[in-house]
Amino acid sequence: MANPRFCSVNVVVPDVVAATEFLGALGIEVIGSLPEWAPHHRTFGGDTPDVDADLDSPAFARWWGGTPEGFSGVVVNFRTDSAAEVDDLHARALELGATELKAPWDAFWGSRYAVVLGPGPIAVGFMNEPDDGRRTMPPAIDDFA
Repeated sequence: MANPRFCSVNVVVPDVVAATEFLGALGIEVIGSLPEWAPHHRTFGGDTPDVDADLDSPAFARWWGGTPEGFSGVVVNFRTDSAAEVDDLHARALELGATELKAPWDAFWGSRYAVVLGPGPIAVGFMNEPDDGRRTMPPAIDDFA
């Protein structure tokens, strides 16, 4: 049986730039990105080791997570020990009545990744430890913008 561990949260907001400015004004470090990525993805909360927190646009979240058009909210992510466990947890979540948002796929950051929507509702992602040898180029902005 898989032993998923909390590893990250994606906060999907309609305006990443405004959210970034707000957090920055509160003294929260938000890591910059390439200018073309600024409206779609930023990382914050870098003081917590082994936990990643990101701001993402609905368009980018739709691309990586299969979230519905216009989705704003939180995707809570859990790490597994293997890619097979990602597939197993995804299948188990569907058996429990979750709705598939993103079927397991080999993501550009080097992990197997899947997203489901459970009761509450709660969006949950499963991913294994990234493998540098499986990383690929991130999407072009035109792929999701």
